[in-house]
Amino acid sequence: MKKLLYILICITALSFGSLRALAQTCDPNFTVSTSVTPSTCLSNGKITVTLGGNTANLFGMQYSLSPVSGTTFVIAPQSSNVLSSIPPGTYKLTVRAFCSVDPGFDVTKTVNNVVVGGNYTVPVATLNFTASRKSYSNCSTGKIALNVTGGVSNGAFSFTITSAPAGVAVPQTVTATKSGTVYTLAGGNWPSGNYTMEVADSCYTSAATFYLDTVAVSMIPPTSSNSPGYISDDRYNQYGFSCNSIFWS
Repeated sequence: MKKLLYILICITALSFGSLRALAQTCDPNFTVSTSVTPSTCLSNGKITVTLGGNTANLFGMQYSLSPVSGTTFVIAPQSSNVLSSIPPGTYKLTVRAFCSVDPGFDVTKTVNNVVVGGNYTVPVATLNFTASRKSYSNCSTGKIALNVTGGVSNGAFSFTITSAPAGVAVPQTVTATKSGTVYTLAGGNWPSGNYTMEVADSCYTSAATFYLDTVAVSMIPPTSSNSPGYISDDRYNQYGFSCNSIFWS
């Protein structure tokens, strides 16, 4: 009888110990979900990771990202559940978790084909020869109009001249009038020559270079509505015409 009682006590103790050992771990069946913010610039997408189910005693989570298609972007394992500065593409998300009450617990879960959307392209500016106006050698009478493609969808750009012919202050930020994808810089007195300009939106700054051409050398524009033709430099000097009195019909 005593022997039987001893056996029962041992079995009970072993069972209790096994149950206690089983209880001192974490649930490996936790879930992983994602919330994606598209990239509106070259690389500002975001993935927020949420763990669900029984997450008791889980700790030391590591979140990483690797490319599947459309990109080569990688995020090495990090402790934050928010992965940021992500360019558009398709990714594999990896989550690794440990357990505070079980040193041997090490579970890795993956979420495949996480898509970060976005179609942003950097702004590209070129001189619009039709809408621009050449400058006279005697008088700075040029007008600058630029074709701008790409950039943010609302077409909001700033224009800063960083290099220009003599007489133009640089750097100089200039306002522009928008008509479709054509931006005409304020002022109609730009000299001919080489220009370098920064075209910036809220995401990116591009550099554009162009040459504003010169109207035929030795010619100046009409000076009144009654003189529709052109006169030579000699007559310009002889009669003392002024660039300030140039008339544009």
